[in-house]
Amino acid sequence: GTLVEHEGAVTCLDLFTPGTAERPSHLFSGGVDGLINIWRVKDFKIMSKLRGHKRGVKSVAVHSSGKIALSCDEDSSLCMWNLIKGRVTYKSKLAQPIDEIVLSQIDNRYVGRGRDTIVVRDMENPDVNESLGMKGKNIQSMCYPGSTYLFSGCADGTVCTWDLRSSSKGVEFKAHGKRVKGLAVPFDMGGNDVEGSSYPNYFVSASSEGDLKVWDTRKLGSGGDTVLEALGTRQLGVRLTCLCAAHPKEWKREQEEEEEEPEGKRAEPRKPKHQASNPAGSRTKIMKKKRKGNNKKYENMSRFD
Repeated sequence: GTLVEHEGAVTCLDLFTPGTAERPSHLFSGGVDGLINIWRVKDFKIMSKLRGHKRGVKSVAVHSSGKIALSCDEDSSLCMWNLIKGRVTYKSKLAQPIDEIVLSQIDNRYVGRGRDTIVVRDMENPDVNESLGMKGKNIQSMCYPGSTYLFSGCADGTVCTWDLRSSSKGVEFKAHGKRVKGLAVPFDMGGNDVEGSSYPNYFVSASSEGDLKVWDTRKLGSGGDTVLEALGTRQLGVRLTCLCAAHPKEWKREQEEEEEEPEGKRAEPRKPKHQASNPAGSRTKIMKKKRKGNNKKYENMSRFD
């Protein structure tokens, strides 16, 4: 379906999944009208409209607790939202514009992606904690699933790994021929970590050329530029603009639902109660009956194929 509560283009989306749930419960959407709408996923009924931005919303991120959210706009303003009361609790002017904002699912830090810089801040302390600069690079995407590492994708097709503990760049390698528009870790916070390391085993990248690639971080070097061969590649034939990965709980649930339904025992459409035989080649007749004491006519519109 289509959600049409925004006056203009929808610029960002974020799904919130409660800690004990297997599927998202609410969808947050931001638009050029400066509004952030909250939808209930079950029936996509709009629950609330958050007003606090004077310009178009660029990015919105919801904390894992479901109580607070962050958003940034075209005017370089950052808003912190109290989702229980539905109002802005903190608003500040950023020193530099941010195109995307991502919240950590472990601590109170968040990451902001600028044109050539990635900043890491603490929500309790708005001062910049870390600034990761990439001179001469146009950052197009990033992935921040953990608390001590992140990935960034650039316009020249390269992907960089970052260690936030030392605020240093790990490895940079050529992943695609053109812009890297999306990065994602398939198993987000569950079992995709290398023992003794903060990096996951696998991550996925997407480019504007329409290809998806799966990478193994265990094959990356210790630092500097490196050459890495993708574990798998798939060309979708479309121009990709973003990427996200589903949680394994959702896959497991879908597989269980498929296994519960035996093959060959799918529900068939009900047949008419009184179905007359229809020899091959004969024409379907529409029977009209009149009920006693009632002038209404009833038509049997069943098709006998």
